[in-house]
Amino acid sequence: MTGMLLTDRGELQELFDELEDELAQLGAFADVVMVGGAWMLWHSYRLSTRDVDSARRFDSDLSQAVERVGARHDLPPAWLNDNASSIKRDTSPPSPLANRTYSEGALTAVLNTWDRRTAAPTPHLR
Repeated sequence: MTGMLLTDRGELQELFDELEDELAQLGAFADVVMVGGAWMLWHSYRLSTRDVDSARRFDSDLSQAVERVGARHDLPPAWLNDNASSIKRDTSPPSPLANRTYSEGALTAVLNTWDRRTAAPTPHLR
């Protein structure tokens, strides 16, 4: 990480590894739906991002785990946040057809895809 910036997919994967360990210790599971700058970084459409926005609302276990991982890396407490959760109101698990980017034990992260014609999530993520 450069300062407080995430600069590549590998960094995100390492942070997700630590986050998964935290969740496993809590006996919790979480789904993250990446959107925004992190989505662009994952696809190399952007050089860096300050945070990872999720279109899925977090429960308290995930929020606590995010804060602990962030503290170890001098990242802000909301380096991974659910600020974009109003985009996707569905709380069901991601479809098996979703574009999984990370799936280890207690943590699954998927990339949200959008239908440009309707500006709505594609059906497999509803």
